[in-house]
Amino acid sequence: MDQKQLFELTKSIWDSFSHHDLEQSEEALDDHQVFGLQWLLIETNSSEKVLVGLDPKAAYGLASDMFERPVQTLSVDDERDAFGELAHCVSAYISHEIADELEVSQPKLMRALDVVRLLHELQVMAEVMSAAENRKFYIAVLKPKDRLSE
Repeated sequence: MDQKQLFELTKSIWDSFSHHDLEQSEEALDDHQVFGLQWLLIETNSSEKVLVGLDPKAAYGLASDMFERPVQTLSVDDERDAFGELAHCVSAYISHEIADELEVSQPKLMRALDVVRLLHELQVMAEVMSAAENRKFYIAVLKPKDRLSE
């Protein structure tokens, strides 16, 4: 899976949940930006992992669209549910693209410091930075570095 495929897949799922346009960015994620996003990690029954980062305000906008309620009426749980559902759907489709028999875990909340560590420890197979209403949305497919030669 390459960057273009990852974005197209992510955008199609995003569009099914939200009426806000998702646009791809050429911007690369740096360690500083990690701290402005909230993070979910989805693991597969293989060694691949899917890392999803989303600006908290974008997550509330997503929840507003999904639940068809004004942002000000949403709880933190609503926002996390919407973000988790998006992350799980994206990772399920990605895992199917990698191999037919892959299963995915429930999304696990990650601290920014753990995300920085993970990004330095693992190899990025594909990643894409995008934005909805100028709010960042990052997704990466990761695998152990020692599997690069396989």
